[in-house]
Amino acid sequence: MLVLTWEDFMTATREIERKNRNDKINFIKDLPIFSKLSRVQQTKFANTMKIMNCYKNQTVFKQGDEADRVFIILDGLFEITKKLKDAKVNKKKEPSAKELLQILNDPIISKQ
Repeated sequence: MLVLTWEDFMTATREIERKNRNDKINFIKDLPIFSKLSRVQQTKFANTMKIMNCYKNQTVFKQGDEADRVFIILDGLFEITKKLKDAKVNKKKEPSAKELLQILNDPIISKQ
């Protein structure tokens, strides 16, 4: 059995929260969208951000869902897919220029 006093537990919890907040600030300060903000503004953003752990093949956002969040990838790889009207899918073929323009001109993607 491990035992912590309430005071030690709260001290450790605050230290973990402080480290997580500083890690988020240090990460976002190097992103172009946040790099010009002051440290105070970066801290405000960091305080509102939540870390979301994902697993392989997990869907975090579906086509047609309301775009009410911004996802910033901290680490790892991800895949974005989009269903195109009347498009034949060939996994070995690169998307055509027309298909890429359809994706890039999508209002959901344009908002981000």
